[in-house]
Amino acid sequence: MRKIFLIILIFINTTVYSQTGWFEQESNTDITLYSVQMTDLNTGYAVGGDILIDGNDALDRGVIIKTTNGGNNWFSQTPQGFDKILYSVCFLNNQTGYAAGKDNQNHAIFKTTNGGENWIQQSLPSSPNTPPLLDLSFINTEAGYAAGVGPVIFKTTNGGSTWNLLSFPYQTGMYSIEFTSVNTGYAGTDKVIYKTTNGGINWDTNYYRFNSSVSYRSIFFSDVNYGHAAGNGQLPYTTNGGDYWFGGGGFLNDIRSIHFPSRWIGYSVGENNVIYKSTNGGNIWYNQIQLGLGAFNSVFFINDTIGIAVGDGGLMYRTMNGGTVGINIISSEIPNSFNLRQNYPNPFNPKTTIEFEIPKSSLIKLTIFDYTGKTVNEISRRLTAGSYNYSFDGSNLASGVYFYRLSANDFEQVRKMVLIK
Repeated sequence: MRKIFLIILIFINTTVYSQTGWFEQESNTDITLYSVQMTDLNTGYAVGGDILIDGNDALDRGVIIKTTNGGNNWFSQTPQGFDKILYSVCFLNNQTGYAAGKDNQNHAIFKTTNGGENWIQQSLPSSPNTPPLLDLSFINTEAGYAAGVGPVIFKTTNGGSTWNLLSFPYQTGMYSIEFTSVNTGYAGTDKVIYKTTNGGINWDTNYYRFNSSVSYRSIFFSDVNYGHAAGNGQLPYTTNGGDYWFGGGGFLNDIRSIHFPSRWIGYSVGENNVIYKSTNGGNIWYNQIQLGLGAFNSVFFINDTIGIAVGDGGLMYRTMNGGTVGINIISSEIPNSFNLRQNYPNPFNPKTTIEFEIPKSSLIKLTIFDYTGKTVNEISRRLTAGSYNYSFDGSNLASGVYFYRLSANDFEQVRKMVLIK
C-alpha cells in the first residue's frame, strides 16, 4: 500500500522586503493565460481564455500567443473568432504542439505542425462527462494523454490521428496528468494522486488521501523517480516513483502549477500571484514574490534560471536569474573553511556587498534580520565550493542596525551592519 510521510515543509515568507529577479512582461493580451511552455531559449507559447459578458450574452473567447525572441515580445496566433477556452499547451518541438480545453460544451484538442500558424481541431470520441480538458502529457511524438474534470482521459498512440477514451473508475474531479513513460503515469484529482503502470488501463487503488480539501492541479516529474504535485496549500513530493510521498501543507495560497527544470531547482505559482522557489528538491520553499492581484496559473523554466509565469488578465512575469538577485561567484578556488566576511561599505545607503566562502558543495542560507530578530530577507541556494558575494539592497528598510547570518551544514556565523539614510 502506498504511504505518505507527513513532514513539515519549511516555508519562509519574505513577501514584504524580498528582493526579486522577476519583472513584469507585456503579454499583448488581457485574456487570462492558463498554460505556458518554452520549447527553447527563444520560442515559447501560452494559451488561455475567459468569458466575455456582452449585454445579456456570455461569450467564450480563447487566446494563443507566441514568442520567438525569448519572451521579450509576444504576438497573437489566435484564429479569428476563436471561441474556445484553452487550459493546457504542450509542444514536442518548435513546430508540433497541442492545446486542450473546451469548445462550448465539448472537450477540445487542437494540433499544430507549423509552429502555431494553423491549429486543427482533433476528432474526439463522445464522453458523458462535462468539459473542459485541463492538462496534456506527451511522451513522444506518437503517445499522449489529455485529462479533464469529468473525470475524463483521452489517449493517442499515433500523434493525434485518433484519440481513445480511457475508463477511469473513480468519481472525482481530475485536474492534472503526467506520464514518465508510455505506460507509467499519474493523475491528480480531488484528494488523491493515482498511478498507472499499464498505459492508463488500470489505475492504482492503493492510494493515500493526502487531504480531503485538496485538488491536485499540477504534477511534474523531473525523471521516473522524482516527482512533485501541487494543490490547495500542498506541495508533496516523491523520490521513488510515487511509492512514498513526502511533504504536506503549510502554504497559505492555492498552488496551481509546479515545474522543476532540474533535480534540485523548482518553482511553483498560485493565487495572490505568489511564486515559490525550492533549491533542495522541494523540501524547503521560499516566497519570491506575492503581488495579490489575482493568480498565476502556470510556470515554466527552460533551465534553472530562465522562466515565465502567466496568469489572470494576461499577466506575465519573467526572470533571467532564477528570481534572485545578487549572488555571484568571485572565485572557484576552493577555500580552506567556511567564512562570512564583513559587508562593505558599512555603514551603507542603500546597497552593500556581503562576501562569503564555502569549502564544499552546500545548501547555504543567507539571512538578514533586524534587531528584533525579524527576517527581512533570506536566500537559500545550493552552491559549489568557492567564494561568492551578494549585493543587498536596503531601499525598503528603515535606518538602523541589521544582522546577517550565513548557515551551511554545521556552520553558522553572524555579523552586524548599519543602514543610514
